[in-house]
Amino acid sequence: MVWRHATGVIGRRADFRTGSGLASRLRRSWGFNVTSAEEATYTGAIFPAAAATASIRSLASKAAPGAVLRTSGRIRAGWSPRLRFAEQYLRPGSYVYAVRLRASMNPRRTSVLVSRPFVVG
Repeated sequence: MVWRHATGVIGRRADFRTGSGLASRLRRSWGFNVTSAEEATYTGAIFPAAAATASIRSLASKAAPGAVLRTSGRIRAGWSPRLRFAEQYLRPGSYVYAVRLRASMNPRRTSVLVSRPFVVG
């Protein structure tokens, strides 16, 4: 086994399946599961799919400009919490989930995970 310097959060993974696909316009509950092999902080957001590429960079700040909904918190190593957003209706359209993870022991090690677009109709 060879040692390699880590540049991102170790063991990062998001399960976007729990909230993607086609969603009813009457749905108010939004979220997905995320995990890492080390403690990390997160900033998660829902962005309109059309503006997602440029807006996802904004996850560096907790405000996440351009996001329709956002949430932040801490993930304990080896746990898989559900990132929940405030209950709110989304306008019909196409959206993506995005999350930026920062390693607690070295905040310069970050990872960004983005879902496939999902449709609210």
